[in-house]
Amino acid sequence: MTLIKKGGSILKIFLFAISIIFIIFIGLFFYRGRHTNVSNEALIKGIEYYKNGKNDEALQEITKDIKNNPKSAEAYCMLGNIYDDKGDTDRAILEFTKSIEINPNLTEAYYNRGNVYRKNGNLNQAISDYTRTIEINPNHINAYNNRAGTYNDKDEPNQAIADCTKAIEINPNYVYAYFNRGNAHSKKGNPGQAISDYSKAIEISPNYAEAYHNRAAVFFLVHDYDRAWEDVHKAQALGMNILPPFLESLKKATGREE
Repeated sequence: MTLIKKGGSILKIFLFAISIIFIIFIGLFFYRGRHTNVSNEALIKGIEYYKNGKNDEALQEITKDIKNNPKSAEAYCMLGNIYDDKGDTDRAILEFTKSIEINPNLTEAYYNRGNVYRKNGNLNQAISDYTRTIEINPNHINAYNNRAGTYNDKDEPNQAIADCTKAIEINPNYVYAYFNRGNAHSKKGNPGQAISDYSKAIEISPNYAEAYHNRAAVFFLVHDYDRAWEDVHKAQALGMNILPPFLESLKKATGREE
């Protein structure tokens, strides 16, 4: 009888221990669920604040998300965007780099860091990040376009034309690719092709002031002064300030003030 009692006591202890473990497991499960929900909620709020231009509120929410989920690559990427908007490009690059360290395949972290590098004049690093973006997502049209713009910045128009053409293949109505390709053709001394691309950009986006301005400059170079003036007036009507040296050259060449 003693043996049976002893065995019963052991069984009770065993069952009690199992119950405690089960309760702890359930508690951790629900805690983890609440933790994740709070983190996701903070990230979602931060993104919404950022979209509405409320960077301080966005920063507060994204920081909260990172505290709850320090391995959130998306949150660090958002921090990079916020600091970039605030003008702190060094901190933006740091946050984008953290995002990439956590998730080496997060395209937007490379793309956005490339934009900041380009803004800072680090053109080779910008091209490297745009290239990595394209490697991960071969249809990232903005990466092709911005890499093209960076090649134009480096006076490498052939590479720019290739990237713009690829962007146009992905989306034949992608206005910025026509504009950048027009710039590249202008750099190469291909006025007819430049005018054609600027005209296509204007066809897609009739209020594209920069396209009117740059087309006016090409018309000036080929001595089509009437059309140059027409585009200057259109750009001005859209609120663009014409570069004084260009405007003075046009006035001198035509003997006109406007």
